[in-house]
Amino acid sequence: MSPTDPSPLVLVRQENGVAELTPNRPSVRNALVDGMLAALDGALKEAIDDPETGAILLTGAGPAFCSGAHLTEELAELGAGMTQLILDTLNPALLRIRESPKPVICALNGAAAGAGVGLALACDVVVASRSARMILSFSRIGAVLDGGTSFLLPHIVGPGRAAAMALTGEPIDAETALRFGLVWKLAEDDELMACCRTLAEGLARGAASAHAAIKRQLRECENLSFAEAIGLEAQLQGEAFEAGEPVEGISAFREGRLPSFRCFSSD
Repeated sequence: MSPTDPSPLVLVRQENGVAELTPNRPSVRNALVDGMLAALDGALKEAIDDPETGAILLTGAGPAFCSGAHLTEELAELGAGMTQLILDTLNPALLRIRESPKPVICALNGAAAGAGVGLALACDVVVASRSARMILSFSRIGAVLDGGTSFLLPHIVGPGRAAAMALTGEPIDAETALRFGLVWKLAEDDELMACCRTLAEGLARGAASAHAAIKRQLRECENLSFAEAIGLEAQLQGEAFEAGEPVEGISAFREGRLPSFRCFSSD
């Protein structure tokens, strides 16, 4: 398979309330070839808009997750045009993931490099295979951070570790990624997808409005004072109880059964 292969740039699998999206250029370790990010952004939008989808699972085809930019001669000669390329292609996909009201899980099935690290870290939950690794390879080619990594890394690992990862470009193995908080947990390579599908299906059956509100809280509270954050908590908790999902949740708890929440609605 080549970067110009006519097969879909992103594979889409819909099952049990989960939209599974798989960038599909394994011959180049799922590098962000022309059209890849637009296809991914489109698939994300469809999953978010689909009332039958309650969770999104992102992984890569073959042995790698995403190797970042496709390092062609044309890319090297783009000059200042790189700014618009990032604004038009990479950033919309990242924002789509971060702002999705539905949980987005990353099944980190192998190496993630450059902007591929950003795509993984933009997800709500990252589960990595034991062979996975992350490589902030920008400085090795004379580039600076993109893919949201300049924001996400310091928030997750702290400024010291973020600087070391970004300046050295040294690979971070799965165990270290777990210790740094870059991933939630690890799975054996041959168990990763089953583990992530089970997780995603459980979230898809969950309280959709609560998921959307929790994601909003985690985004907005980064820029709020403690007093403002607890004020937002009170507001959103009132909205949740008014919407009714806690009625079912509390009833299920009192009756010793699993809750049955209504299907996700983006309305």
